[in-house]
Amino acid sequence: MLKRYLLAHRPFIRECWGTSEDLGTREEDILAILKELDVNTSVHVVLSRRSAEDQSTLLGNLLKGLFLQHDGMVFTDVTTGYGVAVAAREALRRLGVRPEHSRAAIQGFGTVGGGAALYLSRQGVRIVAVADFEGCVFSDEGLDIERLLRVRNDKGVVDRQRLSGACRLGLREDWLSPEVDLLVPAAISGAITSEHVDRIQTRLVVEGANMPTTEEAERKLVARGVRIVPDFIANSGGIGLFGALLFHGLPPEPATILAFLDQTISGSVHRIFDIAEQEKISLRQAAHRLVEERRKEMLGRGLP
Repeated sequence: MLKRYLLAHRPFIRECWGTSEDLGTREEDILAILKELDVNTSVHVVLSRRSAEDQSTLLGNLLKGLFLQHDGMVFTDVTTGYGVAVAAREALRRLGVRPEHSRAAIQGFGTVGGGAALYLSRQGVRIVAVADFEGCVFSDEGLDIERLLRVRNDKGVVDRQRLSGACRLGLREDWLSPEVDLLVPAAISGAITSEHVDRIQTRLVVEGANMPTTEEAERKLVARGVRIVPDFIANSGGIGLFGALLFHGLPPEPATILAFLDQTISGSVHRIFDIAEQEKISLRQAAHRLVEERRKEMLGRGLP
C-alpha cells in the first residue's frame, strides 16, 4: 500500500513537496521504496535545486541525521516528541507554572507521545497518566517514564505484566479526566471532541498529533480559558530536523540539532503568546498570523 501511494505521488515528490514518516510508517521504508522508484530521497525537490556538490553534502548529512541514535532511539523518533516537550515547557512558563511543579496526561506512547513523555519527565513534569491502544496507565505519584519506555512494544503499547504495583489501569479515554496542568494528545486526529470537553480539567493543551482537537471542542475549551498550542507549532520538531540539515546547514549531531529545535520552537511559542495577548485572539489564530509573518519574510528574502 505504501509503495502504491508513493508511486502515485512520485510526480509531486519530484516537483513540489516532501514527505516523511507518520502513524504506522517508517522513514527507512519510505526511503527504500523511493529508491526503487528512482527518487533518491523524500525531499528530492529540495536537493534537486542545489548544485551537485551541495546535493552530495546535504544528502550525506541528511541520511546520517535521520539514522542517528540518541537516548536509545532513532533520532527521527526523538525530534518530534522533544519539540512537543519544549513547546509545553514554554507554554507552562507563560501561564506561570514551573514545569517541575506541574502534572501532565498524555495520549499516545509511540514515537511522539513516548518522546514527549521522556523529555517532559526530564524537565521535572510529573506524568500521571499515559494512554495507549489498550487503555490508560495512571500513577498519582508520577509514572516512571523511562521504565515504561523499556516495557513498551514497537507499536507503543505498554506491557501491563511488567508494571509496578503503584500503577493503576483504566480505559483509553480516561487520560482526559485527571486534574492536570497539561494535556498532550499525541496519537490520532480527532482525539478531543466536544463530547470530551466537560471531562477535561486542565489549563493547557499542547497538540503532539496532527489535528487532535476538533473545531467545536477547541471553541468550547478556548471559551473556558484553556490555551491550546496548535499542532503545526508544537509538533514541528520532526520537520525541524530536516530544516536544520537542509536549510541551515547544521552538522548531523544530536546536541546541535536539539539546541536548534529548542531555540526555534521556544521562540515560536513565545511569539504566538505575544500575538494572542496583543490581539485578544486564540493561540491557533496567533499561530496563523505568525506563519503569514514568516511567509512574507521569506518572500522578502527572495526564497521560493
